[in-house]
Amino acid sequence: MTRLGSRATGGVRWTALLGVACVVLAACSSPGHGQPLTTVPTASTTTTTPLSQVPAVIDLAYVQRVMDVLDHLTGEAAREFVAQKGPTPKFEQIIEAVYTKSALDDVKSFFGRAAAQTDLSPLRPDPHDPTTSVLRIVVATGNCVVFEAKDDLGPILVKPPDPGTADSIFQLVAKNVTPDPLKMNPTPWVVDLSGQKGATTLGDKPCG
Repeated sequence: MTRLGSRATGGVRWTALLGVACVVLAACSSPGHGQPLTTVPTASTTTTTPLSQVPAVIDLAYVQRVMDVLDHLTGEAAREFVAQKGPTPKFEQIIEAVYTKSALDDVKSFFGRAAAQTDLSPLRPDPHDPTTSVLRIVVATGNCVVFEAKDDLGPILVKPPDPGTADSIFQLVAKNVTPDPLKMNPTPWVVDLSGQKGATTLGDKPCG
């Protein structure tokens, strides 16, 4: 299975399950690359903006609503994959409407490994939706959001992932970077990067 490339090297959300240890938002963590992850205060607001639009102030409630939708679509992709015993055009359309660049590469690599197993391991026979609990916004612009979250892929896996991989960093980017001809994703966002917090460095300008 093939996927798009990215300016980063992978995402812990999926590749941790494949034994990948290094994840970055800008470059693999090493002396002189990027900055230690820091967060900035985010104003607390009540989001009334429709989910299909980008609010003037992107708050936790809005980002959580977006991730709830994207997690549901990921669950739908997993259910389609399991029901059909492998990837289908519908499966491809769903994940390509949710993920882009390295995040998309990671998802396809994960499901590609599962397709090579007769029992589709490590997928559950009845996958549910993964859950992303948004904790803190690091930076947000009209076309990019970086945030910290508790990430749980357990609902789609036979064996729950190590709890130590739950603390994660996500980057959402404007959906117009990836095709969604069937309009499966009702939000303006796609997942560009996801990584384990302890193994992730933030570049000087993560949202460009």
